[in-house]
This record gives sequence, structure tokens and C-alpha cells, in this order.
Amino acid sequence: MIYFGIGRSHPALGLITFVVIGALLVWTAPNRWGVGIALHYLSRVFWPDPADPVPDSERETSRDKVA
Repeated sequence: MIYFGIGRSHPALGLITFVVIGALLVWTAPNRWGVGIALHYLSRVFWPDPADPVPDSERETSRDKVA
């Protein structure tokens, strides 16, 4: 964590800053997870590992099959 020196000179302001930074981390978590998932997928597509196949995008699903 980056230390700004706020908590030492103004303890209440330091606590408020800590709570605000924590709230921002929780609030933006889904965005950060989405970026991580996207980067993981792109790394699997561009640098494939034969032991970890990526499913085909054109595979048939049960909805696409005609009876």
C-alpha cells in the first residue's frame, strides 16, 4: 500500500482515506476481474498450450441441433 503520511499527522483523516481506498477496491473489483479473465483468454488463444485446449467458438450446442 502506498503510504501518504496522512494517518500519522491526522489519524481520523487517515482512517477515512483507508476506508475510501478499500471501498474503491471493492467497487471496482468486477471490472478488474473482467480484464483479468479477458487477458487470460487472449493468452490462451495467442499462445496455446496443447494440454489446455480452448473450446471452439463454432461448436454445436443442444439449441443449435435440429431434431
